[in-house]
Amino acid sequence: MSHWSKGPEAILAPTSLATFMAHHWDGEPLVLQDRGSSLVEGLMSMEDLDRLIHQSSPMHPSFRLVKEGAEVPREAYTVDGVPWGTGTVDGFLDREATRSLMSQGCTFVMESVQRSHPEVARLSRLFEQTFHCPSPVNLYLTPPSAQGFQPHFDVQNVFVMQLHGTKRWTVYAPHITRPLPSQAVHGAVKPGERLFDITLEPGDLLYLPRGYVHVAHTTNTVSAHLSVSLLPNTWADVFRSLMSSLPHDERFRQAISLQPSGPAEASDTEEETFALLMDAFMQGSDLEDALDSLGSTFVSSRLPYTAGQLSAMGETEPVNLNTRLRVPAEVIWRVDSSGDRARLHFHGKTISAPWTDLQALRFVAQSDSFSPADIPGDLSPDHKCQLAQHLLDEGFIRRA
Repeated sequence: MSHWSKGPEAILAPTSLATFMAHHWDGEPLVLQDRGSSLVEGLMSMEDLDRLIHQSSPMHPSFRLVKEGAEVPREAYTVDGVPWGTGTVDGFLDREATRSLMSQGCTFVMESVQRSHPEVARLSRLFEQTFHCPSPVNLYLTPPSAQGFQPHFDVQNVFVMQLHGTKRWTVYAPHITRPLPSQAVHGAVKPGERLFDITLEPGDLLYLPRGYVHVAHTTNTVSAHLSVSLLPNTWADVFRSLMSSLPHDERFRQAISLQPSGPAEASDTEEETFALLMDAFMQGSDLEDALDSLGSTFVSSRLPYTAGQLSAMGETEPVNLNTRLRVPAEVIWRVDSSGDRARLHFHGKTISAPWTDLQALRFVAQSDSFSPADIPGDLSPDHKCQLAQHLLDEGFIRRA
């Protein structure tokens, strides 16, 4: 049986990734059932969930309570003025109040749980590596016979992964086809045509492309599921990126006169100027530059993943030509150049090196395992070792 730690291809099995991309990614919902709870084993146990609420004391707004679409006021389940070192902090979870409210049907929601749970962080990175878009993960813990939200739709694609208990989902036709964040509706919407009604068990998966209206209810058990959100880039993002260069062209900074009383009628001169500017926009726009910019933003905004730096600080043996090194499989990276400098970007960090190191950086980033002696290019042995040592110290590579 496949396991979540092998990434989306295993999580989607028996549906292939190619089939998913062709028919579901920006298309139709997908339901996968009867695959067994071993698929999500080790991801987030009930003991983990119990510790999360009753021992770790998360702080608002990292979590919240909701019931049938209504937000519970945070004052009802948090504590302010908790002593912390030389000061105090606000928004600590009130364990007894939270447990009492959940017993009354409230759902515990923890957003961006990848920031606080190592295994969920790994899950998020696996999705980001596959789909090349931000993949934050929310946790939903709902008591028996309860409903957290009214019928609604999301403006991101969502993988629902059932961890514990069961939950019944009703899915309806899209309210808006492929909605953008600016088209979000906060609150309930009126459902349209019902597409299907299913009950998810541990190991089951429901994929909902953005726009599909849905509502969920627990059965007679406590339910816990993770929602992996996928925030895809769209053509609207491409055009926004292209438009960001317009202020650099003086012609687009020319003032125009409005006709506030309306309806507006463009003069022949304005029509001609508009046509010339549209032509200038098309001639001056580069699709590959826009895609490059979006890719760069994606890499630079990923959560830090530089484990091993504390260990590296304590190492006394320097890297030599035969030291075996590796790039952790979960690192999301990008290599480019600017002027006379080569740059390596990964998880919010940027390492700058001489332009002559560009080939070496690409080799290292693409290698499963290597030693400095393997690095190509006209670089001295000392320089290869120094470069590898620097990448090790910065957390991009580790000793194999």
